[in-house]
This record gives sequence, C-alpha cells and structure tokens, in this order.
Amino acid sequence: MTDSSTPVSQPAPRSPVPPPKPNPVRSFLVLVFRLLLLGVGSGVAWVAGMAIAQVYPAQIDDPPLVEKMLRYSQALADWGRQFPQSGDPPADDTTQP
Repeated sequence: MTDSSTPVSQPAPRSPVPPPKPNPVRSFLVLVFRLLLLGVGSGVAWVAGMAIAQVYPAQIDDPPLVEKMLRYSQALADWGRQFPQSGDPPADDTTQP
C-alpha cells in the first residue's frame, strides 16, 4: 500500500550546461589523426587490390590504370629532363680559336 499523502518531489531544475569551447590544438590533432587513418586505409586497400589482381588477373590486354599512370609519369619526367636546369650554364656551341 502506498502512502498517497506524501507529495512527489520534483527534481531541481538544472541550469543548461554550456557547450565546451573549441580547442584548436585538439582540433588539429583530430584532423591529423583522421588524415592518417584515411592514408593508411587507402594504402591497405590499394595493396589488397594489387594482391587480388596478382591472384586473379584480368582477361583483357589493356594495361591496368596504375601501370598507365606510372608510364605517363615516367614519360613526363623524361620529357622534363631534356631541358637544361636553371642552375646549369648555357651550352656554348661556338669554339674559340
């Protein structure tokens, strides 16, 4: 049997808790951590994809996209090496007697 004569106490009204102030150092560390996670996850996925491609090669003659990009970057680097560097002296084709 309950005693209905005792009033039900109401909890004291709470004051609203202010949101925490943003900490720039913590925000920077969170950004770095997330970028590291993204980089590591992408690297693991790339290695796993290459391993799967080694086990189950494609049946087409077209080279993979990674190989195309490596060939293109190598050709671009070779093309860039044919020009003289900024610190190199100009080639002198004239001969002094």
